[in-house]
Amino acid sequence: MEAITYTIKGDPIALARGRYHNRKVYDSQKNEKLVLGITLLNQHKDRPLYTGPLQLDVTFYMPIAKSRQKQRNVLLNTYHVFTPDLSNMIKFIEDIANDILYSDDCLISKINAKKIYGEPRTEFTITQLS
Repeated sequence: MEAITYTIKGDPIALARGRYHNRKVYDSQKNEKLVLGITLLNQHKDRPLYTGPLQLDVTFYMPIAKSRQKQRNVLLNTYHVFTPDLSNMIKFIEDIANDILYSDDCLISKINAKKIYGEPRTEFTITQLS
């Protein structure tokens, strides 16, 4: 299966920990995962699920703070070193793609990721490894 690049518009989202209420755990990001899952489903169309070992290449384009807009041209495409954590953003992408792009995120064997300043969005490519 050929490598396909997927794009999620808007600010990148980090995976939040489970929340507790009345001794029960609930997912505070359930709605966001549902909406973004539908977005991925529309981009993936009727292609089969990826199988075997996979490589995930992901770039998170982070918004530039209003206080730093004067430096916009300097900051574009430079590394973002503030919260949210890169690892938590990767986990969010892995979770929303489950059962849409692949059967389980344990199939991902290799990850290349970065977060840089730019027009807020998330772009990632899944490649099937041999």
